Amino acid sequence: MTLLRRHRKEPRRWSARLRRGRKGRAAGEGPPGHTVRAAPSPTVHLDRLADALASKGLPTLPRYEDDPPRLRVYIPSATHVGETIAVGPGRSDEWWYRTSTGILLGPHDDPTAAAETIALLLGPWLPAALGIIPDRAMTVSEVRRRFPGVSCWWGIHTQRWWALIPRGPSSRLVSAITLDTLARAISKAHTRQ
Repeated sequence: MTLLRRHRKEPRRWSARLRRGRKGRAAGEGPPGHTVRAAPSPTVHLDRLADALASKGLPTLPRYEDDPPRLRVYIPSATHVGETIAVGPGRSDEWWYRTSTGILLGPHDDPTAAAETIALLLGPWLPAALGIIPDRAMTVSEVRRRFPGVSCWWGIHTQRWWALIPRGPSSRLVSAITLDTLARAISKAHTRQ
């Protein structure tokens, strides 16, 4: 009896996956009548994301020598707090921006939406990173007392505070990360009426 040895398949490096299509074929090769779309260049899309983040005031530091290439995003006044972003396969056949913890931020062709999500993720960390302890945080009951008729609640899935502001026959929906910023958004919406 002959023993067959199984060789452990070596893991593919990201760079090899980026040069080839989903099924391992080179870009353009495929069954007759079908072409395999080449994977996007991660550095090009990370550069686009860096531009979108710069417009939001978030500085970045490219780490393109890593495998996969990454983009470090940090808070300007607290450089020790930030997030590392990469581009990789996400839902279906589309490539997505992804955080170091695996959170999908948005498709690779929409860096503005991904930048908005990153700003939302880093927002709550800013006061803690700067050591700011508010004297007294606003409570939901204070918001409801200050703005009668306005319904407000915490969105479990969105991780944001929401308020429904009645405006005659219609209503306006606003959201914010903290109750203080929600109160400012409500007062701004009231002044626009």
